[in-house]
Amino acid sequence: MAFEWDEGKSRANLAKHGIDFHTASLAFADPFALTMRDELHSDQESRFIMLAAVDTGAILFVVFTIRAQGVIRLISARAATRQERAIYEEAK
Repeated sequence: MAFEWDEGKSRANLAKHGIDFHTASLAFADPFALTMRDELHSDQESRFIMLAAVDTGAILFVVFTIRAQGVIRLISARAATRQERAIYEEAK
């Protein structure tokens, strides 16, 4: 799997949410990840939302798009809310 992101955006995401995009990219290894299309923010490009766990045990809410040749571009990542964690655990 190939990933790309803006380094400045990754640093801003780390400052705001405590998660950098390298850590967020690890969520794609979760075999129980839940992925859905982000209908509210897909006007100019198809965006997706994923709930997935990383190796620390944290469950993340990751927003991404898929570029040419299947490259995954990370847009944002944060810790899942209590409700989002419950959805993930229920589906697992």
